Amino acid sequence: MRRYLKHILRFFLLGLLQVFLIDKLPMADGLSPQIYLLFLLGLPFEIKTIPLMFVAFFAGIFIDVLGATYGMHTSALLVLAILRPIVFQIFAPREGYDYIKEPSIADYGLKWYLSTSGILTFVFHLYFFTLELFSWAYWKEIFIYSTLNSLIAIFLMIIIQYSFLRKPNMS
Repeated sequence: MRRYLKHILRFFLLGLLQVFLIDKLPMADGLSPQIYLLFLLGLPFEIKTIPLMFVAFFAGIFIDVLGATYGMHTSALLVLAILRPIVFQIFAPREGYDYIKEPSIADYGLKWYLSTSGILTFVFHLYFFTLELFSWAYWKEIFIYSTLNSLIAIFLMIIIQYSFLRKPNMS
């Protein structure tokens, strides 16, 4: 129970940080890195796709209601929830995942984290900006916004992991 409480608290902190700070910062047109994805990316490996989709749905509704984005986050998070197990399976260690560990830099290393979160974050932003601009006439803008926002979001997620989400030293 304590393990899930930690994830719930992480979601609310990241969600509120996203909506009330990052989304309010004056940034260049099209810059809107979504760091609350760290919540969904950091959920335990043993969560199956359907329960993960329910979590993504309710998390998306929360962000959409607070940010007045009318379902964009919900649908993009559902895409992320569908793809997360597939990407994690592709990058699984030879011996498989240890369910005691979390999908984080501390447990699986920076290379693994950059590979999995990089793909998932880019797909999220690509879907999100495709919905926002809603025209393939803007394909260059969609690709540029997706790339820039993904790079910034991954950078911020790495800083957050190194700063706050480290495991305590067991020695």
